[in-house]
Amino acid sequence: MGKITDENFDRKETSKPCDKWSLVKDIVSQRVKDRSLTGINLSGTNLSGTNLSGSNLRDANLSGAYLIRANLSGAYLICANLSGAYLNSANLSGSNLRGANLSGAYLIRANLSGAYLSGTNLKGANLKGVDLSDAYLNDTNLNDVNLSNANLSNAIFGDNQGISDLLRQNLITRGAKFN
Repeated sequence: MGKITDENFDRKETSKPCDKWSLVKDIVSQRVKDRSLTGINLSGTNLSGTNLSGSNLRDANLSGAYLIRANLSGAYLICANLSGAYLNSANLSGSNLRGANLSGAYLIRANLSGAYLSGTNLKGANLKGVDLSDAYLNDTNLNDVNLSNANLSNAIFGDNQGISDLLRQNLITRGAKFN
């Protein structure tokens, strides 16, 4: 496939498996900062340690992808599918995850400080030790979410599924705020 260009990044999907893996190779071997990957199918790929900061991954399929220690700071992940993805120790600070599907995802020790998570599905996600300081989580599905040891300083919650009165009180004592 050759060098990364705006044309091959803007494709909605890769038509052949070899195209997908060529694109993954290009992403891993180069800094892909501030690029448009809108609607791209990178499900099941290993993008661990890559720099995707500021990239547009709106409607991207990253389900089951390995993004361990990846830099996704300031990325646009609106309505992206990250279900079952491995985002342990990933940097998602300041990213926009509005309406994204992170059900069953692993975000252990990930940095989500200042992230926008309104309408995000986090059902069954593991957020143990995650940094959610200053994050916005209004209307987020938190059913069966592990928030143990999470930094919730100034995180804003409201209209969330899966928050009992007891959990709400626990989150408030840990610095969370509710609308």
